[in-house]
Amino acid sequence: MVDSLVNEVSERLTIEKMEVDSIYFGGGTPSLLSIDQVNQLLDIIFERADVSDDVEITFEMNPDDFDAQYIRKLSLTKVNRISIGIQSFFDVDLQFMGRAHSAEAAHQSIVMAQEMGFDKITVDLIYGTPTLTDLNWQQNLEIVASYRIPHLSCYALTVEDKTELSYQIQQGKIPPLNDDKAAHHFDMLSQIAASNGYNQYEISNFCRDEAISHHNTKYWMGHTYLGFGPSAHSFDGKRRRWNISNNALYMNYLEKGLPYFEIEHLTEQDIYNEMVLTGLRTKWGVTQSMLEQCGAQFLSYFNLQAQELLANGLLIKDASGYTLSHKGKLLSNQVISDLFHVDPM
Repeated sequence: MVDSLVNEVSERLTIEKMEVDSIYFGGGTPSLLSIDQVNQLLDIIFERADVSDDVEITFEMNPDDFDAQYIRKLSLTKVNRISIGIQSFFDVDLQFMGRAHSAEAAHQSIVMAQEMGFDKITVDLIYGTPTLTDLNWQQNLEIVASYRIPHLSCYALTVEDKTELSYQIQQGKIPPLNDDKAAHHFDMLSQIAASNGYNQYEISNFCRDEAISHHNTKYWMGHTYLGFGPSAHSFDGKRRRWNISNNALYMNYLEKGLPYFEIEHLTEQDIYNEMVLTGLRTKWGVTQSMLEQCGAQFLSYFNLQAQELLANGLLIKDASGYTLSHKGKLLSNQVISDLFHVDPM
């Protein structure tokens, strides 16, 4: 698999010359890689691309992946940012979510990362679960603040079809998720994060001292990016490309020089809708300039659709453009869908 990744990186970066200021190991379990393999992948990127001196290189890990020797060696690579899937600092929540780690391991992972010299750390938390009390949610957020973590991502628990959680709810073994509870936890999140110096720069993402995720921000701002490996997606502003998801087929097709990806050419409507979807999630919102670049048709459509949303306090308009209000963030899916442009049936 690593050899296939190296081949894809080498091939594509030879063709698609890029200036790179962000690299992200994630979307799976990159800690399965040996340190030599991490270096092998980084070396080919640095060899083939124009990598900036202040490049952000993020490595995803779960607390149960942490091993002192591995983290020490990782700290000697070019990786300079760690993303830890904490989810909760309470065992009752972790057990409900089927996480492999314990609350103690969650604490230890942060301490270990900091002791090994990683000052750029982001953690993930989940709220709205049936087991999570208001007090424990408050304590989860305060624990993160107490560790001086510069970046925080918080997501409401969602139920996907054909999952164990979905099955247990259907069988009545656990109660359905409570939207009002999730909304209350979101209110608590916004207030507690702000009181601890965190800036909500995207609906689910908070940072101190402008320590935004440069990588994820590129997605929200519609910038170009390349994705390598099975299921990885790429975007060049007008086309989306995604690799085959099957590991064996990915390696086989790549080795034989067969197409291992598909491409979608975005329409003007697609580009407008994606700009609305991602832009409104951020504190920068959808600017007048962004709307104008989509064309007069979409500019006038957005302004028309926005009127009722402004009147209902879901959108805020200023000289630069539009952003979601706090109420709008709670109902972001509804607001964004109201602004989508859809061809008449």
